[in-house]
Amino acid sequence: MENVLVKLDWRSHGLAKHLITEGIRHLQKCNLDYMQLLVETKNESALKLYQSIGFEIIKEEKRFWINI
Repeated sequence: MENVLVKLDWRSHGLAKHLITEGIRHLQKCNLDYMQLLVETKNESALKLYQSIGFEIIKEEKRFWINI
């Protein structure tokens, strides 16, 4: 999955959680050791969603860029 976006009017209906858990269910058949995702550390709603699914915060990354 690249991104999971739910239109504002459809949020809080469990759609993102359903999409992600279905994706996980299918990936469990692939003999993977783990799954990881990236999320902005200030995106509280996404953090809450991912933690409710069972993801744990293991580490934080810093990204650097420059406008050219």
